[in-house]
Amino acid sequence: MVERDAVYIVNLDQATLVKLPRQNDGTAGDAVVLAGPDCETLGGADGLARAPDGSFVIAVNRQNKVVRVDADGAVHTIVSGAPLDFPATVAFRGSTLFATNFAFANASAGKPATPGLLRVGETL
Repeated sequence: MVERDAVYIVNLDQATLVKLPRQNDGTAGDAVVLAGPDCETLGGADGLARAPDGSFVIAVNRQNKVVRVDADGAVHTIVSGAPLDFPATVAFRGSTLFATNFAFANASAGKPATPGLLRVGETL
């Protein structure tokens, strides 16, 4: 996710949320881990969005959940389980949070899969 002063990155294998600051001359500064490594809460982190309150929202596909990361790095589960099916992307339209179901794990295992777009809820 690109913002004016930094690029924010999630690493699904390292279970981290990382800030890569942008220097005044446009070069990258030193990477700063904002949350993680924590495979229990962020293992499989994929899609990333900034919530209206400034926190981060992350789709954690391997765990079928969507989490919020506060400024202090605390991770809170917003929603988990059905109807999520390997969520891959999160986005806000105004104060409403949406998530996509990539449905990869179930489809790859020959199980019923539910790809699609979900309305998760209002501002968290």
